[in-house]
Amino acid sequence: MDTQMFRVHCNKCYKRPDAESTVPFYLSRCHHIQCSSCLHETAPDKRCAVCELPFLGCLITQNMPTNVANYFENPRRFFNLYRDVCKFQADQRASDNRGFLLTLKKFEEMQRQHAAYLKMDTQFRDQLMLEKDRVDKINHYIAYYEQVTADLDRSIAEDSLFSFDDLEDRPITPPNDSSSDSTESENTQDTFDLDTEMKLAYKKSGRESPLEFSQKRIMRPRIPSIDHDDLNF
Repeated sequence: MDTQMFRVHCNKCYKRPDAESTVPFYLSRCHHIQCSSCLHETAPDKRCAVCELPFLGCLITQNMPTNVANYFENPRRFFNLYRDVCKFQADQRASDNRGFLLTLKKFEEMQRQHAAYLKMDTQFRDQLMLEKDRVDKINHYIAYYEQVTADLDRSIAEDSLFSFDDLEDRPITPPNDSSSDSTESENTQDTFDLDTEMKLAYKKSGRESPLEFSQKRIMRPRIPSIDHDDLNF
């Protein structure tokens, strides 16, 4: 209680501590200051000498509790303190708002990325289905010509004629690029012939392809059998 903002006095008899230095003064819960003389007058009833409410007070000294001593301090100190407290709390609220906005922006960005990833996943799944279909067609195509080659080899080994009628329908030539559309695939089917490619490959190697060999055997005229009885003159 370094600087008093008012003169301390008894609210009942108006005595002051500086005039009555040996008389103690009290601050009641009802915020009335009373000297011990006035307090003793109502001591049997234990009531405030000013408002007659139940008395509960604290002795006014340099060592009184802080919550009681604050009533004797300059209010400007509390004003500055409360201003600092208000500024601190306002800064904390602003910081919390900035954090919320940053979190919201990150969440929106994650939502956009999630949508993009879902779109990419759909595209990859569609592409995977196309690739699986293309691989199935290629495997079927390879199996067909493996069967043709095996039948040709067996025909040559057995010295018998090879007939294409015994084979199943020739599969459609698969496109070279899975990204090409159906029109490009049809054009590829019209211009690409595996039989011709096989003939060119065998020709470059100086060998005769099984297809050419089979065709020659098919086109070769048969020698008619001779009846020796007809040779008798």
